[in-house]
Amino acid sequence: MYPSKYTQLLTSGSTSTSGWWFVGDFNSITVSWSSSASLGPSRITVQTTWDDGFQSALAGSTSMTNVSLVTGINMIGNTPGQASITSDGNYRWLRATVAPANQSDASFGTVTFTGTRF
Repeated sequence: MYPSKYTQLLTSGSTSTSGWWFVGDFNSITVSWSSSASLGPSRITVQTTWDDGFQSALAGSTSMTNVSLVTGINMIGNTPGQASITSDGNYRWLRATVAPANQSDASFGTVTFTGTRF
């Protein structure tokens, strides 16, 4: 097993949709989340794309062109929490969104992804 790489895609100061993160080298991806306020986000949606991204632009934050839904995670009553996603090289880029998009400034939510290569 090779070393893991992690990134916090969303934090309390983030917009409701993260930027794209390159995951083409990973076999396994772990999603970890926490929220310490009742006004925080209630759902995480994980989306992926097979688009190139190095030679051409990826879909914008509101675009669903060539974007696939991988999973949706309900955070209410499950924080902190963790889930695993198997990549198998099926996608190159991953992003996360939280709902509701208009989460309160008083909330604190963090979504962290860890990728592992074998």
